[in-house]
Amino acid sequence: MKRRSSKRSSAAVAHPLTSLDFLTAELSWDEDTGNWVSFVRELDLSDFGKTQEQALDRTAAMILTYLNAMEQEGFPIPLPAERIQQIRTALA
Repeated sequence: MKRRSSKRSSAAVAHPLTSLDFLTAELSWDEDTGNWVSFVRELDLSDFGKTQEQALDRTAAMILTYLNAMEQEGFPIPLPAERIQQIRTALA
């Protein structure tokens, strides 16, 4: 799979996910599928979309689903409670 990597900063794409300075959202172009791939290293979560915004929207939704599932099942989340609340507020 060929990918043109473009590490993004919060200035590159305006999105609630990019406003969280303690999470790293990386975007890369996947030439094979014609999609943007978004990866959040701190949570080891990834999703994709036809546009950068769609990839980030889908990743944000996945993060919220992940947090809910981990809490419901009683599994630890690798972030402090304060950061989890910041994520929920920013992505709500």
